[in-house]
Amino acid sequence: MKSTGSHIFKPMLSGVVLVGLAIFAATPATAQGMLSCTPTKMKQVRGMIDYAKEIKAQPQLIQSAERRYGFARKYQNEPRAIGNPCEKNLFSAHQQINSAITQIAGYSFYAHLGMRCDKKSFGIVLAHLKKGRKTQGINRKLWSTANTHYNFAGGAQHFSKPKCATHLNTSLGNIKKALAARAKIAKRPKILLRVKSSGKCLDMTGNPKNGVQLWQWTCNRANVNQQFFNQPISKPWQRLRNVRSNRCIDVAFGSKKGGAKIVQWDCYNNPNQMWKIVRRGGGWVSVVARHSNMCLDLAYGKKEN
Repeated sequence: MKSTGSHIFKPMLSGVVLVGLAIFAATPATAQGMLSCTPTKMKQVRGMIDYAKEIKAQPQLIQSAERRYGFARKYQNEPRAIGNPCEKNLFSAHQQINSAITQIAGYSFYAHLGMRCDKKSFGIVLAHLKKGRKTQGINRKLWSTANTHYNFAGGAQHFSKPKCATHLNTSLGNIKKALAARAKIAKRPKILLRVKSSGKCLDMTGNPKNGVQLWQWTCNRANVNQQFFNQPISKPWQRLRNVRSNRCIDVAFGSKKGGAKIVQWDCYNNPNQMWKIVRRGGGWVSVVARHSNMCLDLAYGKKEN
């Protein structure tokens, strides 16, 4: 049976030099609610636990942090798996011990940023928050956390200068992390995927929320709704992230049936977000889902927007 071309795509340039749909070096972003299990981070959390003992912080929080830290060490040298038990436990240990130390010493994981409970520091943090609010595709969880701590700082300034400073440092740390991650994305090579049968491009509709179904629209290289970048996992598999929403192309509910909806969703290590690029000649490619071995396809071969 002759192909209609509805599942054949051509990667297009978006302001950068790009040949085909090459796999580019990119560092996968650490998921929210986790802390990378590097020796440096492990040592940092261990040091915080020891410091909490020295200043006689809340015993229950110290014990809980010790237990989580122990779990993190247990899984530290195991292959990275879905769920990341080491990173989750290390993050939990850090949160608990940070809370214990903060109650006594006003310590902050981001204390090195040097924010104090004064007008200048409030202004610096607020400026970063405003910049983050205007930045398309920024990690909303990090921005929201930063905003929450900024508000906490406002409440704490009248009764505890150390806690106020802690919240300001934490706020600035989170928003800086979000802006830095977004800046890395902006520098990555970007592609547009054009459908052979219709000449239109894959588009995320302009709605950055989870679960939004992707559609085709008239190609526009400057439109961030249509710009994607690839995030290598293991050859030949990769994620395809949208530039505006920073979410991944996803087969809804992991369905293996033909005609399943293609949506955007937060990026995870799920096979229904992993894609293989198969070259078809003439610059055209098929985009194949790992979990089902089925191709990304235009419903009913329609040619309209």
